Amino acid sequence: MLSSLTRDKEDLVTVLNETLSLPNVSELDLVSVLDWSVEGARNALGSVHQHRSRVPGDQIERAKTFPVRPRSGALATQSLVDDLTRVVRSYPAYRSATVIIGGPDSLGEVPNLRTRLARGLAAATGKDLVILQWPAWRIAGGALRASALERRLHGPCLVVDDIWTDGATMTAIARLARASGADRVYGLAAAMSHRDEDGV
Repeated sequence: MLSSLTRDKEDLVTVLNETLSLPNVSELDLVSVLDWSVEGARNALGSVHQHRSRVPGDQIERAKTFPVRPRSGALATQSLVDDLTRVVRSYPAYRSATVIIGGPDSLGEVPNLRTRLARGLAAATGKDLVILQWPAWRIAGGALRASALERRLHGPCLVVDDIWTDGATMTAIARLARASGADRVYGLAAAMSHRDEDGV
């Protein structure tokens, strides 16, 4: 028992040192991101093509090239999934989630990055997966068109996104998850978008 408790504390310290925990967002019990800024990574590293960094912001840019550069996009996506998996396995709160929620996505020929990350993370951790689909799920002027998920949830769940901008998508999904029975809702994103003083 003592060694298990010690291990959990060590894992928590490691995750807290390697991720950013964001301020409390009303509907989310915990939100973390792997990288401080997509733009910041690009600015700090220079051209994406000149560097082979594992910075999540850099990996997101490569992963989004999947339709044009499938091999590079798939490798970058897998790298992000590996980083997210390490966090989920190391952080007791994330580890406790029984369901991973990804999307929204149109689920066309090529799923969007947030869907690919959620699918990969669910497969790597053995957790159930729920993917929200357009057009059945929308945020319209800050209001949800759906009132609950298509399935009932029990216990905690984890909302996965590629980029945290202002929290609107994760917050809306968290409301749906709570309306569907989740008692705790955690958020995990690969990177947080960067805006300068002018909001650009």
